[in-house]
Amino acid sequence: MATNQKKISEFVTMTDFTKYMEQFQQTPIDISKIIETNRKNMEAIAEIHKNTLSDMQSIINQNNALLSNLTEENSKLATEMLSETSAQAKMEKNSQMLQKIYQKNIETIQELSDMINQSSSKNSSIINKRIQEMVNELTSSLDSSTTKQTPKNKAA
Repeated sequence: MATNQKKISEFVTMTDFTKYMEQFQQTPIDISKIIETNRKNMEAIAEIHKNTLSDMQSIINQNNALLSNLTEENSKLATEMLSETSAQAKMEKNSQMLQKIYQKNIETIQELSDMINQSSSKNSSIINKRIQEMVNELTSSLDSSTTKQTPKNKAA
């Protein structure tokens, strides 16, 4: 994922948008700040994608491990149930087996749900942080353009 960020950074530096956009500097908008803001936005998106892929891999690995354990336990329980001789004992074993399977499935679903919630929470905090930074950048940009505009207006 670092290579993607490097590629984005190289693209932005090789394509000198600031030289192209200098012709628009008569406006109160600082184009270089807009380009910098968009670069930061892309970095935040890349970080979210990296986190999501990593978290999904963890979830898949966890799910595979849980399914493997569940299959192993079910096999053991089935072997135990078949070893019983009376119908009454088989019914009791079957009931116990179903209860254990149900409980294990509930625990598995809860673990996977917790992992997904943590991933979503982490990505939401990245988005919230970036939005707050953008608001601060915009406020700063507006403040600086207002102070630049004020002396020009008084001179005119």
